[in-house]
Amino acid sequence: MLSSIKEQTKRLWKASFDDTDNFVELYFDRVFRTDINHTIEYEGRVVAALQAIPFLFKTGDKILKTAYLSGITTDAG
Repeated sequence: MLSSIKEQTKRLWKASFDDTDNFVELYFDRVFRTDINHTIEYEGRVVAALQAIPFLFKTGDKILKTAYLSGITTDAG
C-alpha cells in the first residue's frame, strides 16, 4: 500500500530541497495541511506538489486574500 499523500509529499520535498530533517519535520508538523496541499499523482504516486498557504496582503487601505506558494516541486524521474 502506498503511503499517505502527506508522507509522499514530504518524501518528494526531501528529494527536491536541501533542508535539514529538523526543518522538514517542523514544516510538516506546523505548516502543512491537506487542504492547502495540491498534488499531481501518476499511477497512484505523488509526482508534483505545492502548498498554497493563506496570506493577507495589505495594499493601501485594502486587504486582499491571497496565498504564499511554498514547496513547489516535481519528481525528477
